[in-house]
Amino acid sequence: MSKTLCGVSGLGSSGNAAVGDVLSGKTFSNDSGVGLTGTMTDKGSTSSSATVDADTDNSRIRMQVPANGYYNTSSYLYAAYSSFGNAAVDNVLTGKTFTSSAGFKATGTMANKSGSSSSLAQFSATVDADTDNSRVRMKIPAAGYYNTYSYLYAAYSTFGNATAAQVLNARTFTSSAGFKATGTMANKSGSSSSLAQFSATVDADTDNSRVRMKVPAAGYYNTYSYLYAAYSSFGNATAAQVLSGRTFTSSAGFKATGTITSQAAKTVYATTSNQTAVESGKYCSGAITVSKLTQTNLAAGNILRGKTISVNNGNANVWSVAGNNAVLKVISGSVSSFTNTKSVSWTTGTMSLKYGNVNPGITPIYAVYVSGSTVIFRKGQSSANGGSGYYDCGGSTSTNMGDWSSTSVSVFGEGNNTGYYWIFGY
Repeated sequence: MSKTLCGVSGLGSSGNAAVGDVLSGKTFSNDSGVGLTGTMTDKGSTSSSATVDADTDNSRIRMQVPANGYYNTSSYLYAAYSSFGNAAVDNVLTGKTFTSSAGFKATGTMANKSGSSSSLAQFSATVDADTDNSRVRMKIPAAGYYNTYSYLYAAYSTFGNATAAQVLNARTFTSSAGFKATGTMANKSGSSSSLAQFSATVDADTDNSRVRMKVPAAGYYNTYSYLYAAYSSFGNATAAQVLSGRTFTSSAGFKATGTITSQAAKTVYATTSNQTAVESGKYCSGAITVSKLTQTNLAAGNILRGKTISVNNGNANVWSVAGNNAVLKVISGSVSSFTNTKSVSWTTGTMSLKYGNVNPGITPIYAVYVSGSTVIFRKGQSSANGGSGYYDCGGSTSTNMGDWSSTSVSVFGEGNNTGYYWIFGY
């Protein structure tokens, strides 16, 4: 039985263990009291999943205890193989062991293709062009481990078949001729500041309708290299022996122009009289004549007033007759939809009239508009433009009544009434 003397509890007990330091269910006493019960979890013989990381300072792997408690020697911490890496056996050099998702201390199977300074490892390889990077590449012939004493090889002929005579002088190349062989081809090239020029023979390539020059010697020629031949190699014609406007090459020069006068083709325009189209003596087959034109009944009285009939030879009018036959035409119709409104000032006052435009197809002289109680007589555009103004039935006059042409005449209406019109003209 515990007793308290002079305010001191747990008389006669000592220790610094806390309840968390003692297994759960076990009792003990410490400086604070007696009969205390421990709370430490007893893990006993258990297997617990643990996290794994590298203890780089000591070059070892470590697992972290997953929870506080008591573990005995039959307890294990474990981590999946994949926690140690993902290398497969063919990712590891043959004979070497490792731990990863492949297993614990698995053995690698990667082929060893390495060599040494005293024994080089050499392997035949296929070669192609890495055009994206302007380089030649060799393909690894088999998977495995290669080191700096490993070599891939391909025969000289794999790189081309050019000979030294087919490569420009002093240029190096690799082909069946050898590695970085030196070319011997003669250099016949020039430059913008120093053209390379060589005399050549000329003949006709009749199969292809062209002239050709023979290269005088084998070698490399560029766009600054020229072959030349004297003008006389191309003929002996003079300008006086070639038609005017025609070009030719001969002892007279390159693309010289002929001077023989010739008569080019032309159109002859007829008139009322015969004419000579081409003078005799020109480069042609002879004189060409054109018969004169004739006409009947081409008179003003036979032509409608306001119309003109012209006879044109393609260059100018031979005849042009204006009609004077005063046959007056009348165009009539109605307008029921007016889209515009116009304020018309009369001598007796101002009124608002709606109007729309019509295309009469004739030159207007007079017009009569009837709409509701309004009747308008129209003559001309306005007083200022040579007309006589506009009149309603009461004799009032207005001088601004809209369009007045062969393509557009303004027709007026009163209120929402249909506007009827009669247009007289030619």
